Amino acid sequence: MPQPRAGTWHDQRVPSPARRPAIAAAASARAPRGRIRWAALLAVLLVGLITACGVRLDLPPSPPPVPEGQDAVRQEAAIAVESLARYARSAAEQAAGETAESLDAVARDAEAHLTSLGGVWQPPPRPEAGETGTGAGDQADRDGDHAEGEDAHTAAPAEVVEHLEDTAAALLSHIDEVDGQMATLLTSVAVNQVLHARQVRAALDLDPPEPPALPEDPFPAEFGPEAAGLSRLLDASGYVAEVRAARAGGEERSRLSDHAARMRAQGAEVAVRAGLAATEDDPREPAYELDLDDLHGQAVRLAHARVPAWLHLVEPAAPEDRDLIAAQVLATAMSVYDVADPVPVLPGLDVSAGTEPEPAG
Repeated sequence: MPQPRAGTWHDQRVPSPARRPAIAAAASARAPRGRIRWAALLAVLLVGLITACGVRLDLPPSPPPVPEGQDAVRQEAAIAVESLARYARSAAEQAAGETAESLDAVARDAEAHLTSLGGVWQPPPRPEAGETGTGAGDQADRDGDHAEGEDAHTAAPAEVVEHLEDTAAALLSHIDEVDGQMATLLTSVAVNQVLHARQVRAALDLDPPEPPALPEDPFPAEFGPEAAGLSRLLDASGYVAEVRAARAGGEERSRLSDHAARMRAQGAEVAVRAGLAATEDDPREPAYELDLDDLHGQAVRLAHARVPAWLHLVEPAAPEDRDLIAAQVLATAMSVYDVADPVPVLPGLDVSAGTEPEPAG
């Protein structure tokens, strides 16, 4: 019977002893790669199981996020008004009468401002390196200790005045770093704080604050068309003052005449810088409707309406012009609100758009 030849079907089914070492070598070469893949898969599964079971790997915690830009300004403002509320509340508990009432009003308004600013942002709790668990309880303890330490200080009313004035100045120093809406809010909060500081000073028989200083040219080089309402209010205020001057005599007549000339000139200047003067869009009228039974009341209403009219210009203004407009808001508020008047929570924001002067019939 003939023998099978090498390379035939029988030879392929039963490898010769000479081929077995080569096959074994190839298999052993593939084995490490397979073991590496299995080890990697097991490591991934292990990490998943540890995470699902709530076991924390002993890694250092990532640092908490830090507010930047506008968020940093907002956070700083929120911390300042929160501190102001605590100081005022503490001082009110030690005071009496008019002083206590003024300090209570400071605290209430500061709490309202804190809400308007969105509150103080707290980073999520982070455990210290090497700790177990979430660390939330430890963080709460630290926050409580901090708050107790601040509340332990008993503030004097004079300290509240200083705190009010410093906080207002700080807020106004940042209005060119934020967007228009935040700049408007910060300006209104600062005006409230200055008015409160003046009121607490009066209650403590301290010297009144210096009036806000305006530069020789108190207006920005340009206004937008949104300044039309302010121009009209200023012009109408001058018109009413002229009529009142005509009905007065002596020093009152001179005072009202000077005020009328000043209001008319400011209304004209705003119209010129807004590009509205001598155009069909000029908002000024030759004459305005008068409340002859209460000209003084009409003058007061027009004066109060100038606060929101100026504040309305903060948002569209260029950042470099906001300090001038904020100074006008503050100066106007200081002149139209009497020291004995209740201080608005957000001057210029918590009122309606104001009195719209009507042209004479």
